[in-house]
Amino acid sequence: MIIELPLSDGLTNLEDIAITPLPEKIGSSDVINYSTTIQDIKGIVLTNEEKTLNYLSNDLFEIQEDPEISELTRIKYKDTNDQNVKLMQDKLSDLGAFDESIQSLEFHNKRSYIISTFRVLFATTRILNDLKSNIPEEDLIKNFNELVKNQTTSEDEKHFREKDYKAGVFQYLFDDANIKKNKGYINPEGKVTEQEMGTVILPSVIRVLRGLEDISKRVDPFTNNPS
Repeated sequence: MIIELPLSDGLTNLEDIAITPLPEKIGSSDVINYSTTIQDIKGIVLTNEEKTLNYLSNDLFEIQEDPEISELTRIKYKDTNDQNVKLMQDKLSDLGAFDESIQSLEFHNKRSYIISTFRVLFATTRILNDLKSNIPEEDLIKNFNELVKNQTTSEDEKHFREKDYKAGVFQYLFDDANIKKNKGYINPEGKVTEQEMGTVILPSVIRVLRGLEDISKRVDPFTNNPS
């Protein structure tokens, strides 16, 4: 017999778990192709390198929280309380970071995606500066690898990203979406597995960079004024 619960992501019973577009085994490890990612970044920002760098260094951290108030709210890079992470979420949503499969997840199930995407997106400023310095590609890959590792789980942390069951009943897509009583999140920094980094986070970063590239057909994201 299947026990039905009002699950957080619109799922109604255990049979529905199979429809998730995310990998069944999140904890497995895939090698990330850093060289391809760097080439993607290089190709995307080639004509707007300075503006992209300025945006990621400054404007990424500002959001108009209240549409009726012109004053901008500052998003804090290190603050992982829900209020600040939801500001990250709003900013990434405005920048078109996530596809529909991720965007539709309930907040606690995509919290780590939000934090990791925001931080890795900002971390690409290091890669842009490296590109300006024309350092060898092997050094670019090494530096990018080090940056990404800051948001990637270790072997000992893989349980963060496994599905959470209670008495055999599915509760959360990821165990770290389950808030422990009086202890907060078990994954406060929002780390993800290597597989998630390669299949969700880096593609989201590339999606944002592509959106920033075409500034002639939208409100200019670099000045917040019509272009």
